[in-house]
Amino acid sequence: MTLDGDWYVAENVKITSSDQFKFRANGNWDGGTSDRGAAGDADGVLIENNVETAVYQGGKNFCVSEGGFYSLYINKLATKVKVVKTGDLPVESVPDQPSDWAVWAQSPDWKQIDMVTTTVPELYVAKGVELEAYKSFLVKPAANWSTKYGCGAVNYIKSNKYIKASQNGGDISWYLRYLF
Repeated sequence: MTLDGDWYVAENVKITSSDQFKFRANGNWDGGTSDRGAAGDADGVLIENNVETAVYQGGKNFCVSEGGFYSLYINKLATKVKVVKTGDLPVESVPDQPSDWAVWAQSPDWKQIDMVTTTVPELYVAKGVELEAYKSFLVKPAANWSTKYGCGAVNYIKSNKYIKASQNGGDISWYLRYLF
């Protein structure tokens, strides 16, 4: 987990409606926290989306009502947790409307993946792009390699999040294999 203000967060964790989980410190279950209840109880405590929930050591496991991707939060004092469903970007492609933009990906050789227009003005999407660890990509006008947008090396790219790129910003690369 990484520190974000007063909260530690693990982002874009896939959880099914049948999964149960706890928060723990330093890789040790002795310090695990959950809602009140008997340790090892088969029924997990439901955490509602984006609702802060009090936690206690040695309690029940947590669960969510709907499967999906979540960001999991625990405050610095380990007294409250919350889950926030992240989901997909709320955009739809416009049928038969190709865009003038493309992703240029090194996977393993450089190849162009055309982007499509969306219902959100000036937002273009490329889906099903497979990128490999230690490889790079750029965004560029489809017909013009000399104009390219990037942001340099990053440690990770968050699923369904925007990244800020600038013209001639350098190849975007990371250290994990990822499928958009």
